[in-house]
Amino acid sequence: MVIKIVVIVPTMEQQKKIAAFIKKNLPSGMHHWTMFGYTSVDLLLQTMQAEGFRPDVALLPAGNSGYSLGRRIRSIDHHCVMIYMPDKNADFHDAFSSCPIAHFTMWKNEECKKALTRAAQYLEDEIWIENELLEGAEVFKHQTQKQLIRMKYSNIDCFESDLHRVIIHRYDGETETFIGKLKEIEENCTGNFERVHQSYLVNVRHIAKVFTNSRRILFYSGNEAFCSRAAFPKFLERHPELEVTNGD
Repeated sequence: MVIKIVVIVPTMEQQKKIAAFIKKNLPSGMHHWTMFGYTSVDLLLQTMQAEGFRPDVALLPAGNSGYSLGRRIRSIDHHCVMIYMPDKNADFHDAFSSCPIAHFTMWKNEECKKALTRAAQYLEDEIWIENELLEGAEVFKHQTQKQLIRMKYSNIDCFESDLHRVIIHRYDGETETFIGKLKEIEENCTGNFERVHQSYLVNVRHIAKVFTNSRRILFYSGNEAFCSRAAFPKFLERHPELEVTNGD
């Protein structure tokens, strides 16, 4: 298993120091780690957009600058694992609690090694699901008369109810439609999904922005859902990490 790590630091000298630390301290075993250093997030995003490069882990500074970098990376790939590394006395908060993993750790100590180990375990779980070696709640399955619909919950932005049909809106823009009830799906979903409307069950991890006037939910993929007037205040209370803006 090859795990691709990206580090965004301004100089090649810093990149070399971090690479040496990673080589010395990363967990051994089945993992092969490859580090990619970038002097700016713009260069990384250009590579992701032009060449389809998708990192598995991003090591970023904590604080507003790091959170901003993370949002820009997740606008293209919301599966990337974020590890935020504050300075020793940094004041920080978990602005990314809905990410797959949002480790906060001190750089160059045992906590960083633990964070990378946990990231590796998370990525292993994703690979096992992809290869159908792991069965369980992380995989959505529904048998229709013609086919078995099976996909990772992490690939789904939301479920939408339309009369007696359920529409799956995937993060890649594709949809799947079948006869069913949203309530039954809600009962079996993972903890990342919340019912925000009679017609919508949303993956909170995939939400890019929430609009207060219309209560519209915008996902990183461009897909949309809506929150009901009654559910909206408590939904925002539960998720202070979400970006909220006025407008429709």
